[in-house]
Amino acid sequence: MQIVIPTRGRSEILGECALKIFPGALVCCSEAEAEVYASVTKNLLVHPDSVETLPLKRQWILDQLDDEVVVQVDDDMRHCRSLASRNTSSVIGDPDAIMQIVENAMMCAKGAGAGMFGFA
Repeated sequence: MQIVIPTRGRSEILGECALKIFPGALVCCSEAEAEVYASVTKNLLVHPDSVETLPLKRQWILDQLDDEVVVQVDDDMRHCRSLASRNTSSVIGDPDAIMQIVENAMMCAKGAGAGMFGFA
């Protein structure tokens, strides 16, 4: 499973957001921003500047990676929120717990024969 964080213009928040939760993730940025993002992480997946919109970037990521499972995470993600009860919610900020949630969802999707899964 490969975690990828598509991003643009948010290098200053990445370390306190998605990269804090998924420190080993690939950060996908444009050629023009590669130097700025290299100061945040060395795990870069650099796309051509011509890949401008988020849908094009998401497809470009899928076209570049051979992994069976590619999880794309918003660059401003700070935590997960559990809505297990109608009346309460809880914030999950522990990176290990969030990774376990993602891995469990992946296993459930694979077991159901689903080609993709997502969180909102």
